[in-house]
Amino acid sequence: MADSSNSGNNSSPDVADNPAGYTGPQQPTDNLPGPNKGKLAETTRQHQQQADQQEALANGAGFQFDPDELRHLRDEWQDLTRELLDLQNQATYIGQALPPAEDDASMNQIKATKTHAKLCTEMHEQMYQYAKTYTDRLDEAIKHLKSTDDEAARTIKSTGNNV
Repeated sequence: MADSSNSGNNSSPDVADNPAGYTGPQQPTDNLPGPNKGKLAETTRQHQQQADQQEALANGAGFQFDPDELRHLRDEWQDLTRELLDLQNQATYIGQALPPAEDDASMNQIKATKTHAKLCTEMHEQMYQYAKTYTDRLDEAIKHLKSTDDEAARTIKSTGNNV
């Protein structure tokens, strides 16, 4: 009986030897839109978008401080700060647990509990410090914005009086 793997098969031997589903390397197609197959236009668009973002960052364009939004954000971070402090206190409390018995299993369990509580306390302390610092910075930004607004109001008032 003849070998049926390649007999009568018109495909090239290298394709016939590949596993099922293998289609070989993809060749670029010419059916994409545009003279550059869309790649140059996309790359140019991405570069322009990055340049626009850099310019906006350099000029401070597109970002405005709204005192009410800052106060709302500060209040949310203050709530988070209180919650983190509460979680830290709960973890500290868990770390003070006593073993229910003096057997090895209880002692090992309480040792693991205290280790977990210590790590949890430290983690919540770090998050608390971050949230507290962020809240303080929001407070500073609100105060700075208020003083800038007050100064602008005084300038407008004095300018209005001189006219």
